Amino acid sequence: MSSFSKHRLVSHPHQSLYRHLSSVDEVSERALRAKVLGPQLFPGLDAEVLRRLLVFFHDFGKGTDFFQWMITQVAQKENASFAGLDADYAQSFAAHAEPFVAQIGREGGPLRGHAQLGAFVVQTALPADADPLLRAIVFEVIARHHGNLRNFDQAAEREAEAHDELLSEQWKRMNHGDYRAILADTGLGYAEDLAVVRQRSRRTFFTRVFLELSRNETLLPYLQTVFLFSLLLSGDKGDLMLPERTLVGRGRRCNEQLIEQFKLSSFGTPSQDGINQWREEAYQRVAANLLEHANAGFYSITLPTGMGKTLTAYNAAIQLQNRLADRWQTDNPHCIPRIIYCLPFTSVIDQNAAILEKILALDPDMVGALAKHHYLADWPEAKDTHEQALNYSEKEYLVEGWEYTLTVTTFVQLLHTVVSNRNRQLRKFHNLANAVVVLDEVQSIPPKYFNLVSKLFVALHEQLGTRFVFVTATQPFLMNPADGYEPVELTDPTKVYTRLAFERMNRIDLDVRLWKDGPEEIAEQTDIFARAIQEEADSSFLIILNLVRESQAVYHSLAGEAYRQPNVEYLYLSSAILPVLRREIIERVKHPPAGKRIVLVSTQVVEAGVDIDLDVVYRAFAPLDSINQSAGRCNRNMRAGWRGSVRLFKSKGAKDIYDVVLLEKTERTLKKQLSTEAKLPDGQPGILPEARFYEMNQTYMHEMRRAVADGSDASRQILEDLYRLNFEKANAAFQLIPKTYETFGVFIDDPQNLPKVSVKLDGMEKTVNSSDVYQAMQNILQATAEDRWERKRQLRLLRPALLQYVVQIPTRYLPEDLHEDARARPFIRMGTEAGERNYARCYNLITGYFLPDAAPNHQSF
Repeated sequence: MSSFSKHRLVSHPHQSLYRHLSSVDEVSERALRAKVLGPQLFPGLDAEVLRRLLVFFHDFGKGTDFFQWMITQVAQKENASFAGLDADYAQSFAAHAEPFVAQIGREGGPLRGHAQLGAFVVQTALPADADPLLRAIVFEVIARHHGNLRNFDQAAEREAEAHDELLSEQWKRMNHGDYRAILADTGLGYAEDLAVVRQRSRRTFFTRVFLELSRNETLLPYLQTVFLFSLLLSGDKGDLMLPERTLVGRGRRCNEQLIEQFKLSSFGTPSQDGINQWREEAYQRVAANLLEHANAGFYSITLPTGMGKTLTAYNAAIQLQNRLADRWQTDNPHCIPRIIYCLPFTSVIDQNAAILEKILALDPDMVGALAKHHYLADWPEAKDTHEQALNYSEKEYLVEGWEYTLTVTTFVQLLHTVVSNRNRQLRKFHNLANAVVVLDEVQSIPPKYFNLVSKLFVALHEQLGTRFVFVTATQPFLMNPADGYEPVELTDPTKVYTRLAFERMNRIDLDVRLWKDGPEEIAEQTDIFARAIQEEADSSFLIILNLVRESQAVYHSLAGEAYRQPNVEYLYLSSAILPVLRREIIERVKHPPAGKRIVLVSTQVVEAGVDIDLDVVYRAFAPLDSINQSAGRCNRNMRAGWRGSVRLFKSKGAKDIYDVVLLEKTERTLKKQLSTEAKLPDGQPGILPEARFYEMNQTYMHEMRRAVADGSDASRQILEDLYRLNFEKANAAFQLIPKTYETFGVFIDDPQNLPKVSVKLDGMEKTVNSSDVYQAMQNILQATAEDRWERKRQLRLLRPALLQYVVQIPTRYLPEDLHEDARARPFIRMGTEAGERNYARCYNLITGYFLPDAAPNHQSF
């Protein structure tokens, strides 16, 4: 080869290494410059310096002959003209590499890899006095950037002595001249002597780091690692997935009057009486108190269900975004905080996002500002005012990286980003910096993780400037006072008004007489439900049970000949029902047929965020926060002259799905409240008015924190792993939604009886049935012309429609002859044709799965 050139080395079949590194530099620089970081995140070494070192050394090993032979061979097949490359170099290298290099290039193995060498060499580019632990973190980020973070322990053999052959062979065949030409304009360099590279990463160095980590009791090293890892991934993947770089790191201020405009256009002038007056009063108080406490890090909005918490929370987030942007304007005008709105279940995200879409539609400047991020969501077609429609890779990058001004997502997405070792989950971590994170129904976080989440949120606030807003009717004391922060209650920092907001409520009573003295058997309880439905002929009913099988039994009995009442619409809802049907059922509850009243039998899927309102709610015994959520579905709009009834009854199945300690604390709290109520002049035995809920909830939450959260081994062990950078152990231990039994995915194909869905096929929006969707998937999988990335793209676009027809069926409910096939696939198809794949063997469109071959054919919905 002739003189050295920065354009010579190849990174991808269509791209030089110089172009790739320059693009990674541009994307990651845009991502970082839009952030204001805490001064202690990287003490003694600027984040921008670290970013550039990661960018220009993460692919250092691509400069070896081993990698160059491999990539030029691929380029010959995929880019025959070598467009975008130094064609003379690529052709010559592909044809004339030495035999040993070609052999390694063909066989693969560590010598063909490129991340490890860069992790060693970058140590010579770091300042000599750099903190050893931070040096080790930089090593780890580069070494793992094509995979997941690993436990930082001695078992991984990171030291140079364990990689002697790799270092010797790759260094000998490294194109140093060409790589230094790439670095020429960066001001960066590295040692010319391999001995120096080895010396910087010897066993003694890593032993010292392990010793320091063994004494570490802070989350700072963890945050440093995942932030830098995320930042590098953002740049590395952004180069290939995002042709338009300006879409990165760019947020927009939301109009501070957006929610006011929406309220006026949707509801008119606020009512001056009843619950609407109270909603407006709470809304205004939250907005005013936020302005007075705009410098806080943690906020809570505690209001009874049905008091407009969602719009109040949206407005609080928008106001806070603007106040923070004002504060950072002088030092960093690029920093516009994102709003990340989190909900516990995917089932309520679409409902929530639909409201936001209507709000944003009032402001033309907010077009393309919102994304939904969960496994059932379609990706938006645009971002900001970017005129071109987004292609697949751009959508994937922007949505999964939380690049939008507003992202509506799940608790799982948020918390499994904060605690993770996985490449794909961590890519968005850096965009938590300066974000306003709203957790709606925050009580859904398991108490055993409270201390873990509290410490992580405090670390995110102190080091990354993240703000948190907790929204619920039952504040769970998530934050540990020992961590130094107590949320500012935005309804009233003194909480006097907060208590009043609950105590003046007179919509419902909690009747616990069946729980105290009623029957335990489902059959006897069903008889009570049936008599109430018959006798209270003007009332609608919601009956919530803890187990799917119990709820199915109750539904079949009530809707059967023995109990069925005229002019009643009997409906059923649980996780056993297909997603495509759940939405339709909710709409039926909201808008019953003329002349009919609703009786809905359900599991706890209706509890959080489902906007339905019924007259009488029966609730199987459960932890008090779940009882509260169920009560929120009863007379939530405070119908004039009506007092709803929430009736608690016994549940044998409660201990199968709930923490026994939480059940015990609930029982203790209820009995204490009943004892207090009995002493009041107007008290009724066994009945607790809504006005007592606030005091009762406070008692329960204090008890629960002391009993479950404060002594949680789960939080303590995961924190210990995070302190030690045991990424894999922490990720494995943290399960926000534990899977307690095996399930199989089943695609139910019944075009005659299932609703159609909208999907984009062949570039056009179409309304299709279940068979169309399944056939589209088969066509994609069977197409031989497309490469695997194109198939992946098409399948991802089809996935939201596909999963509308997929239900997870527990092992014992799927016929045994289908188990082997079901274990080998994400889901199997069952249709209406005769034979072993007929879904009527184990599934019913009305109530879901049942024991194989034990029930009559399905009923149409």
